[in-house]
Amino acid sequence: RIENEEENVEEYNADIQMTLEDVKELVEDLELELLKSDEMTWEQEQKVTETMEKMDAIFSQIEKIQESMQKIQDQAEQNNLISDELVDKFSQFQELLNDMMTPELLAAMEKMQDAMETMDPQKLLDALEDFEFDMEAFEEQLDRFIDMFELAQAEQKMYEVVKRLEKMVEEQAAIVEEFSENESLDMTIMASRERRQEKSFKALEQAMDEASVAMEKLSPDAAQNLSDLADSELAETTLSDLHDARIEMQSKNQISASQYAGKASGSLEEMLEIAQEIQLDFQENTVDEMLRKFLALISNLLF
Repeated sequence: RIENEEENVEEYNADIQMTLEDVKELVEDLELELLKSDEMTWEQEQKVTETMEKMDAIFSQIEKIQESMQKIQDQAEQNNLISDELVDKFSQFQELLNDMMTPELLAAMEKMQDAMETMDPQKLLDALEDFEFDMEAFEEQLDRFIDMFELAQAEQKMYEVVKRLEKMVEEQAAIVEEFSENESLDMTIMASRERRQEKSFKALEQAMDEASVAMEKLSPDAAQNLSDLADSELAETTLSDLHDARIEMQSKNQISASQYAGKASGSLEEMLEIAQEIQLDFQENTVDEMLRKFLALISNLLF
């Protein structure tokens, strides 16, 4: 459900960006026409009306994004699906979305409406200039939201990979412990547990691929390292050992089943350590990138 809502947010973002392009084109055309005329035409009135309608559509889309973000946050909090830090980020997104619809932008739109009603070309031209300026700030905020949302999604995917591995390590350790403590195990039950581990590993591989894609633009090195882990000999051996452990359990070969289960347990622990390092590298890389942007901004401001 969270992923469905995130897809909705991505679609709304794309729609807003397309509508913004239409609005900018309409405003540019209007400004050029008004510079050449002494009075407003019916066509120009229509363009102002269309601009206002498109802005209303954008505001409506932002409200839909806010609804989706609230659903994501509620699901995450209720089911403990993502880290507390990510929950805080999703909460901050609501504030960011609220800040996008600034009083200045709303005032500029009202000024356009008033100028259109008075049929004063100069007033409308002044209003369009104010509107254009506030639109630039709106677009910057939207870009910032999209960047932050993509970062949160990538962090979420990486968090999922680590949590999946942690659960698999815990379950595999419990299976190995069963073998060491009980000489008369029900091998059918143990085989069923190991089959679930195999299925979990295949789901893990898909999660690793998705996380790698999500991180690629933000941290190519971390994305490549995760992709390498997914395609590594270690991953291949781990799946093979899980498979062989299950086969031996089904064949009631307790000693060899225990050996393969133990090997798989060690491999899963190694994969978890590597994944945790990649997660840490990704966090450090994205923080470094933000610091670089911040320092460049401060440098430009001082200059």
